[in-house]
Amino acid sequence: MWTILLILGMTATDPDSVFPDWRILPASPVVPKKPLTPYPSAASDGEWIVVTEHLAFHRDSLLSVDVVPHPLLTALMWPIDHAVRPSVGLVIQPMRAAIRYVEATDLVDRGQNFVHPTGRESLMLYPTAVLDGTIGSRWGATFVDRDFFCPGWRLQAGGALTVAADGSVNASSQTPPFGPFAQRIRVGGSYSLNQEAAVRDPDTPVWDTKVQGATSERRIIGETSLSTPGPIKGLWWDLAGQYAYRNISAPRRFDADFRNLSSISWFANGTRGIRGDEEDRTATLTTEWSDQENQGAPTFGGHITSRMWYTFAEGGGDVAGFDVNATRYFLLGSERYVYKKGDLEPYLDLDPVKIIKMLDPATLRQRLIQRKILVFYARLARMWETEGSKHPASYFLFPSLGGDAPARGYPGRYLVGNSLIGGAVEYRWPIWKYIDGASFAELAWAAPNWWEPTPSRLAPGIGGGVRVRTTSMFLFRVQVAFGLAGPQFIVTTDAEF
Repeated sequence: MWTILLILGMTATDPDSVFPDWRILPASPVVPKKPLTPYPSAASDGEWIVVTEHLAFHRDSLLSVDVVPHPLLTALMWPIDHAVRPSVGLVIQPMRAAIRYVEATDLVDRGQNFVHPTGRESLMLYPTAVLDGTIGSRWGATFVDRDFFCPGWRLQAGGALTVAADGSVNASSQTPPFGPFAQRIRVGGSYSLNQEAAVRDPDTPVWDTKVQGATSERRIIGETSLSTPGPIKGLWWDLAGQYAYRNISAPRRFDADFRNLSSISWFANGTRGIRGDEEDRTATLTTEWSDQENQGAPTFGGHITSRMWYTFAEGGGDVAGFDVNATRYFLLGSERYVYKKGDLEPYLDLDPVKIIKMLDPATLRQRLIQRKILVFYARLARMWETEGSKHPASYFLFPSLGGDAPARGYPGRYLVGNSLIGGAVEYRWPIWKYIDGASFAELAWAAPNWWEPTPSRLAPGIGGGVRVRTTSMFLFRVQVAFGLAGPQFIVTTDAEF
């Protein structure tokens, strides 16, 4: 019950600050009013016309919710007032002081100075992390200079270290638009080490969380691409070439190694690249179209990305495939995103009476319908092994799902197959000036062919969490997802979709 009340009461009607790029209603002139006189009298005050109204019209609505404590209700609330509220209050006590301090000092806005260490907005240094409760959880940092050699010349470098002492570093540079078609050239590279990459048999039922074994992967990647804008607004084409070298051997821990690889049907025709060296050369053509109005907290529009590729593999069979991702955002209602300092007070104080009083019918309708975002996301990936059973393709070349939409309820690379299909629906609502609540439902599957939604392959998931962002950029999200493989708790700086 309190969860429902908490969700319904998270927004307010009086603006203290307005999120940019949301639909802004025309501002009404401020009209100074005299003390109210009985309806329907009117008076003139200089150049202003003041029309007084009946007191009832100054309520949020013609109906309201008045809370009158009843002896029986008081008795039923005794455990909550004397046990639940004090115990929960001890847990959220530090949050009260922190939130009030952030509100009073605009700490989040001033904290962006740490992201822009020189004060120049085109230069950023910010932390990155993915904490999902596995040995792959990582911390790192990213440096971005959008005016490196000259305005519009982008340089990006970053790195991360995992809890298992694995790590990765990457760097890339992209030129500003040049030439008759305003094209761009991008060059980048990365190095990564994973000493215990789990390998799961793709034919295993989704609810079976058993991992058959693991490998140790050392990977070096170099990539060059040419991007050109298309004939319509928001359209881009990208032609890229990539070289990847993998050295794959036994995992760090002996007990994580495969016991009997030949007994797994998926590896019957070969090791599929989980042992030895491998070199892959991939050509990719990507088309992207977007009318998304904001990257940090989009409210309408969306984007579609389609990618076709062919990989010439040495050490395994060649593969070809395509991948399509589509996202669409819908603003439910037509009101601005607004926030009033003090909106969280009833929840910080755990006062149920104050929370109920906030829910008069007009405000209730607004909080249920207005100023909410509905997001639809879908992904379709298909890969073909061009050399069939003669040279099985490497395990690392297969599309996979897990750890992100539309399979946030499953670990990374949990779903692997020739064909991936999945979708997610997410509902977002404003909680605070910098925080959005989110709840989602997802369904995905991986199969050897186009359509095999058998019970053993279907991977449903539900969950929820919060998104933290400023007025111009996404910061991080905290979410809990539940799937057939168990709960997944994730804290990450990777933006959804």
